[in-house]
Formats: sequence, C-alpha cells, structure tokens
Amino acid sequence: MNKIKIGFVGHSYSRGNFGLCALAFGEQAVVERACTDLELDYEITCFETGINHPCNDSPKVKLETYDLRNVFKSAKQFSKCDLIFDITGGDSFSDIYGVKLFFVNYFIKMAVMLSGAKYISAPQTYGPYYRWWIKQLSNFYLSKSKGIYGRDEMSSNSLNKNNQKRIKCVADLGFALPFTQQAKFDKPTVGFNVNGLLYNSDNLLGKNNSYKELCDNIINKVKQLGYDIVLIPHVLGEERIADNDYFASVELAKKHGLTEPPFFQSPKEVKSYISKCHFFIGSRMHATIGAVSCGIPTLPLAYSRKFKGVYNSIQYPHTLDLKSNTQDEILLKLEDMLTIHLQQTTEDVNKALQVVKQKTDGYKKDIENVIKSL
Repeated sequence: MNKIKIGFVGHSYSRGNFGLCALAFGEQAVVERACTDLELDYEITCFETGINHPCNDSPKVKLETYDLRNVFKSAKQFSKCDLIFDITGGDSFSDIYGVKLFFVNYFIKMAVMLSGAKYISAPQTYGPYYRWWIKQLSNFYLSKSKGIYGRDEMSSNSLNKNNQKRIKCVADLGFALPFTQQAKFDKPTVGFNVNGLLYNSDNLLGKNNSYKELCDNIINKVKQLGYDIVLIPHVLGEERIADNDYFASVELAKKHGLTEPPFFQSPKEVKSYISKCHFFIGSRMHATIGAVSCGIPTLPLAYSRKFKGVYNSIQYPHTLDLKSNTQDEILLKLEDMLTIHLQQTTEDVNKALQVVKQKTDGYKKDIENVIKSL
C-alpha cells in the first residue's frame, strides 16, 4: 500500500462548535503521526452533511458532503476509504438526546457498515442508553469495528460484555489539537469561558442555580483577587442563538467593563489564545481541555457526566459540577486554586498531561497496527 485513504465521519471542520472541530484536528494529528511513523502517504476525507465556514488548513484533508437521507449513496461514497474513523460528535452515541437524533447518527453508521470499509470507533462517550433495543443496535455496530475507544471509564458500563472486553479508554482527542504557544499576558490573567447555552437558559441547571449570577460572581471574585480576566468563547457564530458563547461573552464584557472577546476563526486560534493565560475556568469541556493541554491550571465547571469521565480518566482532580456544587463552593474552590494551591494545581496539570501522552501514544500505536493489517 503506497497511500492510504482515510475517512472521518461524525467529525467536523466547519466553524461554530469548536469542541467538535477540536476532535477533528486532534484525530488528524494522531493519524498523521501514525502514517508518518509507518512512512506511508495518506489523504483524509471528512464527510459532513454541510460545510459552514471550513477551518481545515491541510492540503491532505478535503471535505465532502453526503446525503444523510440516502444510506446507499452515502455507503458508496464511504466505500472509497481504506479505513474510517467514526466519532459520533464525541458524545452523541446515546439516546440521551432522544430517539430521533440517535437514528440520525445510526443512519451514518449503517452507511459505514454497508460501505465495506474497515472502521474504528474513535475516542468518544458511549451511552447512557435508556432503551434496551438502542443499546443492542449500538453494540452490534461496535462489534463490527476494528477497535473501540472511549474517553472515560464509565462508557464501558454502557456496553455488552463482549464489547467491554474490547474497549480501551484513551485521552480525549481535543488534547492532541495543535496550537502555537503565545507569550503570556503581562499581568496575571484568568481566561473565562462562558457557556452560551447555560447563560441563555433558565432551568438547565435547576431552579436554584443561576448560571448568569454565577458568571457575575466569578468575574467579581477574580477581580477581587487581583487578576485580570479575559472572556474566551468556544462556540461562535454570526447568529445570536442560545448556544452561542460569543454574544453572552460580549454582554458580560460590557456589563463588567472588560475587553470585548475576540471572534475566533478556528479551534487552533482559540487554543493559542488560551495559552496566554495564567489560569482558566470554563463550562465548555473542550475549552477547558484546551487550557489543560497548554499546561494551564484549570477549573472545569461541568454540566454533564462527560466532564467527570474525561478528567477522571487522566487523573485530573479539579472538576466541579454546576448541578450539585453550590455557588459558594465554586467560588471558594476558585479562590483556593488561585491563591493557596496554584502551584499544586500546576503540578496536577503536568501529571495529567503525562497520562494524556501515554494514552494518546497507545491509540496511535493501535492505529498503526490496524493500518498494517489492512
């Protein structure tokens, strides 16, 4: 084999949710390393349902649209690949978002199976599955894969016994997202990622937990402790929709007299900007992953189980839960990390990155073995 044709499904290079983009760039980085070590030429085709402001920057990667409604036509497109990586958006291989979205994703998987191409279930969250028949469909697809990779230990509990034996827990691919280390801000600065969906919704965290109020209190606490603060959106778009971090960040910047946040064009640009900070706090998981992988002490504020799973898997112990931790507990933890235990948190980050490297190297080695077996 002189050249391998790689397919990405469930990935995206389209600007908007940079968490999803980070997975694509991270996957690309690991695949490139594997092919380079094998001295093998490669090309990557990322299959997307629509292409919106693409931010891919490699001549080795091309984007191709496919028709989600036509399984057989999509299977024919996928069949040109030697190996497909399927990541299901990172956290969508579940029925937690409803039966309709599950089947949207499963139509893609049916096309992958019909294509005849070998495929790998890339590092993602599996489950939870609330319907037994959806769990069976999921396990059937996974049983046909050349490898099953989760990004948290909890995912194994959602699989049947045979797939539990095969699954390997590796690091989230956002850790592998390339970036350019930039000079630190002149003054000690905290980067703050505000989750637009939580900011614009009243009851996602329960009636007694006001995310807007928490954001105000975090900004005031950071200022009180003598730090500068910059707002860093991670889901961006020109439209003022609920899920958009940018407009929520702009509103907070005006309210608190902060610098207006940049409108980033790619996840690499966001991560490079994050690298300027001395500390980071955020509620988009991949924004916090970007900070940790830059070696920055970070306080992730979780709104779903995926945070805990990902950070437990790399032995990083500083995640709080927006649904169970009170505002006072969050603010106390923030103050403690910024003052008394800043050095300890930095050491915890460095230890976690050693685990990330070990797990990512293992994933790369497995990819090499699959490629050699094709």
